[in-house]
Amino acid sequence: MAEVQFQNITKTFGQTEVLTDISLDIADGEFCVFVGPSGCGKSTTLRILAGLEMPTSGRVFIDQKDVTDIAPKDRDIAMVFQNYALYPHMTVFENMAFGLKMRKFSKPEIQQRVEEAAEILSLKELLSRKPKALSGGQRQRVALGRAIVRKPKVFLFDEPLSNLDAKLRVQMRIEIKKLHQRLETTMVYVTHDQIEAMTMGQRIVVMNKGYIQQADEPLRVYNYPKNMFVAGFIGSPAMNFMDVYSEKGRVIIDGMETVLQYPLSESTGKQLIMGVRPEHIYMADSQSGLPAYVELVELLGDHVLARLKIKTCHITARFPSTEAIHPGERIFIGFKEDKIYFFDKKSGKRL
Repeated sequence: MAEVQFQNITKTFGQTEVLTDISLDIADGEFCVFVGPSGCGKSTTLRILAGLEMPTSGRVFIDQKDVTDIAPKDRDIAMVFQNYALYPHMTVFENMAFGLKMRKFSKPEIQQRVEEAAEILSLKELLSRKPKALSGGQRQRVALGRAIVRKPKVFLFDEPLSNLDAKLRVQMRIEIKKLHQRLETTMVYVTHDQIEAMTMGQRIVVMNKGYIQQADEPLRVYNYPKNMFVAGFIGSPAMNFMDVYSEKGRVIIDGMETVLQYPLSESTGKQLIMGVRPEHIYMADSQSGLPAYVELVELLGDHVLARLKIKTCHITARFPSTEAIHPGERIFIGFKEDKIYFFDKKSGKRL
């Protein structure tokens, strides 16, 4: 086990800067998830940690040792890739043992480590099979097993579940979480799926355009986003944003005044962005609610997602499926006032 430190990491490809001044400490034994849209720099950060890319500037430390200029094979890390990268002509046992053989481990030691990993991952009955005889989930477990037998200081995962179907992704999320609880090893995981990040990470690092936007526990990122990007990226469906005008505690949405008990006196006379998550919108009566036009309804079992129009604003609301609403009708809605966010329109920072 080991702690990981990024110190002022910058990475450029030609004239393009893909990482800007990345500094982050990952604790010993922590499960840390990097999340963000394609092109945000999360995979490049992981590859720099693995030694597959060199930073343009800055240093990387593993277990307080500067590994910036050390070859990947000497960093005591193990990496699980998006494509399983299994040798098709080798059995499961041979795939899991290959790295140990290359490092000249003894046959008894290799046998013991592979059997221990196979037990953890429920692969004992598959050790004699070749990859073509395995399902996608089984192949991913073999890739995990190949990493486990190394007993590294740090495990690295580069979007390992993106090639699996929805049901298998849920199953493998559980497997990887159980694996972390059992091994208590530092794990750094990269994904574009914010649900994976929220459910798996002890801490999540939200990235965009080469910058770390926020690094915190999942619920704190969800409940206290630092800016509009984090607020809109974390949460499914995404947070709704509306242009509003603030005047002494009153909030005017597209010409309709709604009185909210919110400390906005310092923002009087300002154009702001109001954010509210779909699950924090509720059905109200005609006296207290805002009129909204139902454009679309999606039934999702215990709840429905309704696409609503408030004058020129389009928002998504999540209601219990017991609420009988239909496209084309007019309803009245309210917002849970303790769940409303306000952002500066220019900087995007949460007020």
